[in-house]
Amino acid sequence: MPERLLIRYSGPRVPLRGWRVGDAGATALGSVDVASGWPGELPVWIVVPAQDVGYARTRIGVRNREQLARAVPFALEEQLAEPVEQLHFVVIARIDGTQDAWWINRAKLQHWIEDLAARGISPTVLLSEAALLVEHPDAPSVTRDHQRALVMGDEARTSLPLSVRDQFEAEAPPPALDAPASPTLEALLVSAAALAPTRPGSNLLSEGFTARHATAPMRSLWRAAAALALVAVVLSAGWLFADTARLEKRRTELFEQQQSIYRSVVPDASAVPDPVGQLRGLDRSRGATGSDFLALAADAASLLGSSPQVKLQRLDWRSEVLELTLIGTDVAAIDAFREQCAQLPGTDAQLGAVGSIAGGIEGKIQLRRRPT
Repeated sequence: MPERLLIRYSGPRVPLRGWRVGDAGATALGSVDVASGWPGELPVWIVVPAQDVGYARTRIGVRNREQLARAVPFALEEQLAEPVEQLHFVVIARIDGTQDAWWINRAKLQHWIEDLAARGISPTVLLSEAALLVEHPDAPSVTRDHQRALVMGDEARTSLPLSVRDQFEAEAPPPALDAPASPTLEALLVSAAALAPTRPGSNLLSEGFTARHATAPMRSLWRAAAALALVAVVLSAGWLFADTARLEKRRTELFEQQQSIYRSVVPDASAVPDPVGQLRGLDRSRGATGSDFLALAADAASLLGSSPQVKLQRLDWRSEVLELTLIGTDVAAIDAFREQCAQLPGTDAQLGAVGSIAGGIEGKIQLRRRPT
């Protein structure tokens, strides 16, 4: 049998009693408030008082596990002191067609789990004292334990105050004077833990109350995935912000180039709120064809936006020729821009006068459409 850490838990603010249980026997770990220093690598079994966990045996003609889990609680509804919705149930189907049902108040169980976590404990199994004693072949039907007595029967398993237990046994004959002393409940629980299966069916940590460390690897993966998703969202948001800023800067540059082109054609213009619309109106008023002035100006503007070594100073339209007056870093930059213009479909580009000015080179490029 794999080793396990057995802890007897009686509620918040009550010291914990622990044992290391294995094939070699049980080793008491003492009574502490916080389980620091106890073996952290072992499966942790928590045993809770029987009076806090209800039990009943039912007989419902259903085999499906999910249907049993829904049917049994409502079959016991009249026996329950609390609404079904406030209780957490564990139902175990038996080979004789009956079912063992264990239940506990959901809020209490959640409070216990949180208290155990605060004490440094992540349980693998949490079950009633009565559920654990089922694994002991020699467990008596009534066991004394300090101020309580654990009563075990086929139809009920619970814990009673000793005064009630004495009344329960009042009619029973007293034990013989030489009768051996009964083992304590604590000793029975420890020996039963050594006989119990690795995954007892009466484990209350199920359906929403799974032990924290049992799902820790999966939670770690989900946390890593969530962190990666958050990083992706932040990076995407940053890229979107940077791209928006880049496009806005580009839009501003194009608008300024359009204004510059319009002012080069109409030097006396005081304001140019809509340079594209005004250029189109000017184009129509001068009688130019739609495939000439405006199209050439648009093509030139697109090339100027991608040519940082040249800047438009003036634009003139005469006799179906668009003349661009440019300021460049050197003659090679202006000629390179002319070559780019010459690559435009159906366009001739010629380099005109070139001269040196303060801060660079001034050059003229003449663009025209080739006759079709």
